Amino acid sequence: MIATCVLAVDEDGPRFAARRGFVEVERYVPAGERDERVGLRLSPGGRGH
Repeated sequence: MIATCVLAVDEDGPRFAARRGFVEVERYVPAGERDERVGLRLSPGGRGH
């Protein structure tokens, strides 16, 4: 499995990842932080480049 995360306020990050075959799997705020993160995972058959 290949996974990554980006800051939710960075609208370009999720779009960039989606064009490469990643899909959003969760949104979360790490303990002690205020900024929401978007968890992404490479989907089966994702382009990966």
